[in-house]
Amino acid sequence: MRRGSMKLKLSILLQTASIMALINPQLVQAQESSDNDANQAGEIVVTATRREETVFEIPYNISAVSGESLEKANVTDLAGLRNSTPGLIAVDYGPRANGSNNNFIIRGVSTDAIGGGGTSFPKLGSSATSTYIDDIPVFANLKLSDIARVEVLRGPQGTLFGAGSVGGTIRLIRNRPDVGSFDYEVNAAASTTRHAGKAGYDADAMLNIPVGSTLALRLNGGYEYQAGVINATNAYVYDKDIRFNPDAQVVLANPADPLNSPAVTRAIDDIDWAKIWFGRAALRWQPSDSVDIEASYLHQNTKANAFPFRTGDSGYENRQLIPVSPIDTDTDLASLTGTVDFGFATLTSATSYSRSRSDDLFDNSQIANAFIQYYGNYPRASTTNYDTVKDRSFVQELRLVSKDSDTFEYVIGGYYQNRKQSTFAFSTVPGLAAYSTLPGSGVFLDTYANDVVLYFGGVRPGSLNPPDTSFTFDRRVRFEELAGFGEFSWHATPALSFTGGIRVFNQKFRQSTVQTFPTLGFFGGDGASSDPNYLANGTSQGSGSRSDTKIIVKGNASYEFGEQLAYFTFSQGFRSGGANAYPIGPRSCPACDPGTFLNYGPDSANNYELGIKGQLLDRAVSYSLAAFRIDWSDIQIEIGSRAGTPTVVNGSRARSQGIEFEAQLRPSSMVTASISYAYTDAKTTEAIGPIAFGGRNFTAPVGTRLPGSARHQVGAAIDVAIPLGSDRVRTIDIHADVNLRGDVLSSLDPNSPGFAKLDGFAMTNMSIAYDWNSAIRMQIFATNLFDVDGISAKTAGNNLTPPNIRALYRGDYIARPRTVGIRLTLRK
Repeated sequence: MRRGSMKLKLSILLQTASIMALINPQLVQAQESSDNDANQAGEIVVTATRREETVFEIPYNISAVSGESLEKANVTDLAGLRNSTPGLIAVDYGPRANGSNNNFIIRGVSTDAIGGGGTSFPKLGSSATSTYIDDIPVFANLKLSDIARVEVLRGPQGTLFGAGSVGGTIRLIRNRPDVGSFDYEVNAAASTTRHAGKAGYDADAMLNIPVGSTLALRLNGGYEYQAGVINATNAYVYDKDIRFNPDAQVVLANPADPLNSPAVTRAIDDIDWAKIWFGRAALRWQPSDSVDIEASYLHQNTKANAFPFRTGDSGYENRQLIPVSPIDTDTDLASLTGTVDFGFATLTSATSYSRSRSDDLFDNSQIANAFIQYYGNYPRASTTNYDTVKDRSFVQELRLVSKDSDTFEYVIGGYYQNRKQSTFAFSTVPGLAAYSTLPGSGVFLDTYANDVVLYFGGVRPGSLNPPDTSFTFDRRVRFEELAGFGEFSWHATPALSFTGGIRVFNQKFRQSTVQTFPTLGFFGGDGASSDPNYLANGTSQGSGSRSDTKIIVKGNASYEFGEQLAYFTFSQGFRSGGANAYPIGPRSCPACDPGTFLNYGPDSANNYELGIKGQLLDRAVSYSLAAFRIDWSDIQIEIGSRAGTPTVVNGSRARSQGIEFEAQLRPSSMVTASISYAYTDAKTTEAIGPIAFGGRNFTAPVGTRLPGSARHQVGAAIDVAIPLGSDRVRTIDIHADVNLRGDVLSSLDPNSPGFAKLDGFAMTNMSIAYDWNSAIRMQIFATNLFDVDGISAKTAGNNLTPPNIRALYRGDYIARPRTVGIRLTLRK
């Protein structure tokens, strides 16, 4: 770590500590109130065990963040949690990455390379961290509006939460309709961000309407505009809007010389803007004390224009050829949840359907320039990549939860999921068809068009639709799971308890792909081959399937003494196996790989955790301390085939171990301070590879740190509520927080072209709110207060790309600069 960087971090921590020290608790300790008791972190009621408990009653490490705390910290989306939860990391790709891929990392359990955010192409393998929105197992970076709480469950959670929970689980819990009261809340905010050419703004509203004595309707919706901060300086100019017209043509700087003319370029300011709107309706029916049924539907649309990506080493400039890379994502979540209390137990049926669709464009120009000889040495080669991704999932869970008991409790249930995903992508090289007919454009013959037909055995560019098409990819994936699960607790004494859990599941995975290189016919192998995987004109196809049946278990022992809880937990997590579908063929096929990795198996994790948590000094101090070790075997690694097809292979073993500490201090009813620390040592314990695939050898020596894993994370926050007047209605609330993340590595393979070490950084946020009365609040907030140049991902550009092009694609994904704003809230 650079000495100057360390000085910066120490300076930031000292500045934040000074802010906290200036707020003397003795100024406000004279007045005591029980109103804040419900807001104590230890009193947040969670449902991580499928029954209502506080975080200090759950015998494993869990953090819960209330909706009120999210509001004070100005956390407006799920990705914002990375700055407020110890042991949780997420790469900041900005709103452009909404709904693309789940990049949360808990306890360092991840093998995914970071820095590939320049695409919304879905990963084939699942994330090692599962995410739930209420009871819906789905990843969607939703706006955090009308939120009850967020639960972060650390460590494998496979028995209750199924596949993908190797590192842990994140649960977003929304407020439910309230039959008992009429409520509303309206928020409006405006902000200014350093380097942004426009102001940002957002607004949302909530309305809770009781209908009679048994029915309630809750409505919530809003809109946000996030201003851009990145300026494009080298954007190619096209005769049509390249975002929506794959037949757009590049504009020549010298029309009189179409064979050699470069492209016209221009500058575009503030390219990384985003517009998000959402709406949710929930209807709750409570005909009796024993029956509770809720139906809800949510829709969110995200339109974003570019990533927060800069090229070079500093500044806010992007020199890519197609820097405007828009995405339009629609997310729909529908659920029907019903509970019936039979007295001895509660039966819950949770049915959900989720659907998402993304249409996007990203710049793939470095690929065409890396193989420019196959494109007739086209002097103004830029490559678009248009994607359409559809993802649909149906989930049904049925569980029976026993009533609270002093002796024996249980949770038993069944689970079914049916998920379908389709991805269609195609690339164009704008202007290539027109260029291909020019005399002198050929490398081997007189024109590039004749090269394509007579030398490569491909399709003449001008005959394609669109005419400049260079690549197409069609992938279909289907996943089904049927599982049964249970957790059983025995309270041997009032202080000593034991819990055992089990999950039995069967999973089926199918994948098929068809991809074409129409102008490069030989890339699909011999068109006359009898092998059905190789078709004429550069077309190849593949398919595969896999079925797995597996059992995982959990064991826990806990002992309660006073208001302290000590525990030991053994738990298992897993990710499903699957089948790859990349082009397979002989060495004479440049876009093919050997059939070595047609299937990949599940990976699994064994977690050993020892912890203690509780409250001290009449609940003035709350704390949680845990030590853990996760042994991860058959780890799944996603790498690319020669044709670029995402492919998953199994590696060997890795281990993550460390400690996590959280404490909250309440020296008076007006002051709450917290501190957190996480140490994570995540690395391979057996060498991986060399894996000969995709034209290179993937290797990871013993002791290689897992990508995205920070050894150290430190957080601190303070909240002060200062009453004005004896009525205690008018108050000033002051919030400040700082979060320091240590350095991380970008890739598991230290020899990969994108490997980099990313320095750690600290982010500081602050807000001051004034309550005129119980209905009106004004908040002034600042995020990234000290305007830290936080880099959460890097990309090195394709190692085969010519240096002049590679320089345009080597850069950083950076944190949003200092943003200062004001928010007005009107509530009942």
